[in-house]
Amino acid sequence: MRKICLIPLVLASACQSTTAEQLPAVLIGDRLEAIAEITEVIADALRTEVSLSPSAFSESSLLTLEHAVGSDARGSAATGLLLERPEQFRLLWSDDGCSLTRLRTGETLPLDAAGCRPEAEATAGRAQSP
Repeated sequence: MRKICLIPLVLASACQSTTAEQLPAVLIGDRLEAIAEITEVIADALRTEVSLSPSAFSESSLLTLEHAVGSDARGSAATGLLLERPEQFRLLWSDDGCSLTRLRTGETLPLDAAGCRPEAEATAGRAQSP
């Protein structure tokens, strides 16, 4: 009888997924170090200079980057139609750590130093605060 009971347990554990669940996240910990790392990772992915606000990913897992508007010979902002779409990145948390996903391409960009937590936990914490 014991052998029959053990077999379903072994099979059930073998069917579990090995992929880590990824959840939308916000930054925690040393924000300056995290923003510096994220800026570098995004700049490498886009192959261009990037400037991020120190508050990026503090309240939302989504970051939208607009393309800079150039200026004319007099230094005034150039006018006209921008054909390039903004780039969007989502910060994700999993048991394996934090990462960014470039939404247009689905590319995953791992982060080494940035600390994050699921966005839902951060939102719940703010809602309970007086």
